[in-house]
Amino acid sequence: RSALMPGTTLEGRWSIRRLLGDGHGGPLWEAFDRELDQRVALRRLSSDRLDEVRERLEILQRSPHPGLARCFELDETREGPVLVRRLVSGLDWRRLADPARPLGAVALVHLLAELGAALVALHHQGLVHGHLGAGDVIVGPAGSVVITDSELPPGDSADSVATVADDVRALGRLAALALGVDPDDGRVQPFEGLSPELAGWITRCLGAEDGPGCSSVQELLELLERIE
Repeated sequence: RSALMPGTTLEGRWSIRRLLGDGHGGPLWEAFDRELDQRVALRRLSSDRLDEVRERLEILQRSPHPGLARCFELDETREGPVLVRRLVSGLDWRRLADPARPLGAVALVHLLAELGAALVALHHQGLVHGHLGAGDVIVGPAGSVVITDSELPPGDSADSVATVADDVRALGRLAALALGVDPDDGRVQPFEGLSPELAGWITRCLGAEDGPGCSSVQELLELLERIE
């Protein structure tokens, strides 16, 4: 199949504008959808796990949540399957991960609460994100948070297994990144300015201290409510 690049048009419908990122599901493009008459995010998929993607999409569309990026369609084209979803405006979490300008405690609590609420909605539908990283979280100008790629199955094969605990640990890693800390550092971090409860939770998620972190995202939300 032909390579996508800015200026190309797919199926006479999607005009490719720019590369948004290249993550778990492969390159993600901004495109103009002539049928919908709006900008969208577009990703070409392999056919390997298409049934899993379709099943997850059906579940997500039954109970939409503002914190989970909405998909418009999964379309079979001559160039292979194409996933089209709403283009989310804002900065991805990687832009928050600046060691020179770490996020403050109040802002972090707000963003974690937004992120946690979206994950709880996903888990209530019986789904796990399983590959949540900084490139999968978009922060809007008003502090809203949207998780992308929830429709993509976790792992590299149908035999891959992901759990709620994986999403909880991913939250801890995202929190550390926003505080300017490398989550793979391996050393116990002071996380200055945070409540001892929240600092301890992040530390446990990073595995730098014995004992489990929160067993669920809901438990984290309850912790954040106590802090606020």
